[in-house]
Amino acid sequence: MFERNDRIEFHYPITTHVRYFTSQIAMRPRRLVVYQLRDLVAEPLTPIEYLNRPYVRRSRWLVRGTETGKDHPQQFYLGCSPEFRAPSQLRVALYRPDAIRPSKLLLRPFGPTVHDRDALRRWIHRHHDDDFDGLELRIFADDLYLHSNYEKPPF
Repeated sequence: MFERNDRIEFHYPITTHVRYFTSQIAMRPRRLVVYQLRDLVAEPLTPIEYLNRPYVRRSRWLVRGTETGKDHPQQFYLGCSPEFRAPSQLRVALYRPDAIRPSKLLLRPFGPTVHDRDALRRWIHRHHDDDFDGLELRIFADDLYLHSNYEKPPF
């Protein structure tokens, strides 16, 4: 796992919009000093966070830090990089308050396509105010290693 002030290097796409993300997308090298790592299973997205940017290709690990030579912090979903590649599927689940894993999975996995992200966006709009008996509606990155060609991240 990365710690605060760790230095990491990876390549990152010029865009993470699901419409434009392909295997041929241009990548830029990144050198980052880590100040925070968010696990989207233990700290899933709220409906509002998802709806603010529904078409971003997301993965389980969101790293925040400052690039070498830059002053402002940035954030990167590590699963978008070839070094930490992940399938970028999102799931909807119900979490107990302060829980680090879902209590109940809802719906099917939503892939990194405009069609799937639109379907997820519409469902969240319809149901984000529903009463779930004290459980909280959350969206997490279902980056399980479903395919043999996915390598486990080196942390």
